Amino acid sequence: MHKRQFHLKKIFLTIISLIFLIIFINLVIYFAGVNSSKKLSVFRNSQYEIMRIKIYGSSVSKDGNTISGTFSLIDANGNEIAVIERSWNGSYLGVEFCKIKLNGQYFIFPEKIYGKEKVIEQKKDSKRGTKLRKYYTENRECLLLGNDSTKSQRRALYNISLLGIKYLTFLHFHFVEYFTINLSECKTNRYYSITCDKNGNLFVSEI
Repeated sequence: MHKRQFHLKKIFLTIISLIFLIIFINLVIYFAGVNSSKKLSVFRNSQYEIMRIKIYGSSVSKDGNTISGTFSLIDANGNEIAVIERSWNGSYLGVEFCKIKLNGQYFIFPEKIYGKEKVIEQKKDSKRGTKLRKYYTENRECLLLGNDSTKSQRRALYNISLLGIKYLTFLHFHFVEYFTINLSECKTNRYYSITCDKNGNLFVSEI
């Protein structure tokens, strides 16, 4: 009996310790993000391009529909950081973004590209796809700022981006928002640009 109570107490203490650890990690990420946003007080004050797209088209096989395209991630200087060219399961494409508002500024981060069978999105669609974070972060720096930025600024933007990692931020901060840009109206073999304004609004336009 005592042995069982000891094991139950041990399990309880382990769970409590994990909860406190999660809260501690979230608080560290939060304060690092808030302090970092102060270093980027003049982040971007005008509309800028964040992604460039070209959709090749869709195909049908016995394994299901696929749609292919090229996605270029663009830094603050208008240069390509990375190019993702491949196909996704589905007939349409969507791009998920994370929008973080800190100190009156909006910080936009591309999250993932994924395919879907219908124009109207289903929950299962956004659970898969190609994650984009690895393409614009390196050595604890966020490359979206471009080469004109300092290492300290790139580190600051990296700290802010951590607030958007779902498996880290279990507290679900109210200033973090996830949304999807639907690309179903984009025509094949034409270039499109996704731009963002200072209020965090995203626009898709043909180049």
